[in-house]
Amino acid sequence: MPAPRWLELLSFGVSAGGYLFMGLLLIGLGATGWLVPGGGDVRDVYHSAGNALWTGQPVYNYDFPPYFYSPPFTVMLAALSRLPLTLEWWLFNAANVAAIWYVAGNWRRVGYMLWIFPIAYEIVLGNVNLIVAAAIVAAVREGRTALPAAMTFAKFSPVLAVDPRQWRPFALWILLGLAITIPWWWLWPEWLGQMGRAWNDPVGPLVPIPFLVRLPVALVLVATRTRLGRASGAVIAIPALYFLSVVVLIAPISIALDLLEERRVRRARALPRPAHDLAPGRLTGAAEVADVVG
Repeated sequence: MPAPRWLELLSFGVSAGGYLFMGLLLIGLGATGWLVPGGGDVRDVYHSAGNALWTGQPVYNYDFPPYFYSPPFTVMLAALSRLPLTLEWWLFNAANVAAIWYVAGNWRRVGYMLWIFPIAYEIVLGNVNLIVAAAIVAAVREGRTALPAAMTFAKFSPVLAVDPRQWRPFALWILLGLAITIPWWWLWPEWLGQMGRAWNDPVGPLVPIPFLVRLPVALVLVATRTRLGRASGAVIAIPALYFLSVVVLIAPISIALDLLEERRVRRARALPRPAHDLAPGRLTGAAEVADVVG
């Protein structure tokens, strides 16, 4: 049964409003000097860490902004840091836009998600939270392993979204990530020291729910072996859950929308069809669904 006309118009209006809201936010950020190619985390964190690795400077300093990403992710960033800073900034932002589109699945859902206020800052700053959300969705929706493995080296928890049946290809990607750090093996003890400093002196503003409280909840959700449980657990278990990191919630939101859409399709298939719409001998209602599934 098609949705009522008024509901379709409301859905379109909410989605279009999301695009307008995001446009106004980006215009406002531009007016205040935020939209500067090469700015934000790309310049201050990713590009700086990559250059430090190439030039033999300390990567894991605790100056502001401190750097926490694991050695495999650092090596990947170092490869990008060979590009001009402005190009690197645009690539990160293109990746963020692609991540939103992939997570949403269609233009209308993109509009819904653009109402989430921090997304504008994520696009401008060039952070990886939206890409982490895409990695979680890729693992849950399609059983992908490459992007979830790469983002596991960034935020750790995407491993929880991976289908247990895909552990072999996922493990191979993890081993490849570990292997690329062999020429820079000394990064590992430096990184572990950085993690210890972060644990004792966290950098805020963090969501005021400690990781050791969130982790058991996340593991319970993952143990349900449901798609929504895995996606939600992978978000909740991010160790350093900053307020801007809440944009990763678009991953379980999108999976929930997938499940609702699947439920709507199943119900539509289960509805009896008018007799004049049926070919001779065609099954109807629940019998038709059983026939398709079986």
